[in-house]
Amino acid sequence: MMKDSFIVLNKNSDIIFSSFSCSKAIEFLCRFGSNPKNERFIMKDGCIPKREFNKGSYNPNIYRRDYYNNSCSCKTLKNYSVKSYPVDVKDYVDYVKSVRKKTYKNKYNLDLLSKIE
Repeated sequence: MMKDSFIVLNKNSDIIFSSFSCSKAIEFLCRFGSNPKNERFIMKDGCIPKREFNKGSYNPNIYRRDYYNNSCSCKTLKNYSVKSYPVDVKDYVDYVKSVRKKTYKNKYNLDLLSKIE
């Protein structure tokens, strides 16, 4: 079964969040951008909106309605983006299980080694 995964990227195309819910990805982006520790939103036209969570472009509902998938440069972020990619859910579950299993084995082996030394 295929399902869309919503990936939040920063200006360097680093993944900063991922979810199967578009709403959760957008809410994360709005919280992330409104946090003073992170870079604020910058529009492609150079405009920098006032940083205040749940107001203007930092409001998840307004962002989804007016800014998500908008081609206008005054309503498109330059430094963050939300991309949608189709993911095979079975492959994803198998991958997560294999990573958890490896992590568990590595932890167990490290614990065993520390007891030997």
